[in-house]
Amino acid sequence: MGEYERILKKQLKAQDKQIKAIHEAEAKYKDDLPKLIEFWEAELAERGLLINGTKWRFRLIDLYYRSGRYDDAWHKLNMLLIDPSYRERVRKWQIRILKKEKKDYTHIQQLLDNNQ
Repeated sequence: MGEYERILKKQLKAQDKQIKAIHEAEAKYKDDLPKLIEFWEAELAERGLLINGTKWRFRLIDLYYRSGRYDDAWHKLNMLLIDPSYRERVRKWQIRILKKEKKDYTHIQQLLDNNQ
């Protein structure tokens, strides 16, 4: 087995381990939002997100939103804006938060107008 294959195998093993940990935590803490958020924060701080897919990129944001932690959700959304492929979804989440906080709709229109 070559060096590339060894690296790939190691990465895939790490991804499998993270997926298993996520599924276990999601099941264990499904009725305990603060504990689930704590798991996600620790997992991302420790290893970062090793798996692909927008569902996973926005999971902590969704949990923050559901728990009313809009500032934390907004912060994570701003971090995702560096990737143009997430921009539209980030803006939709930001609009959702602004509506939930009942902000002036001019802020929402500004986000729509500046959707770059």
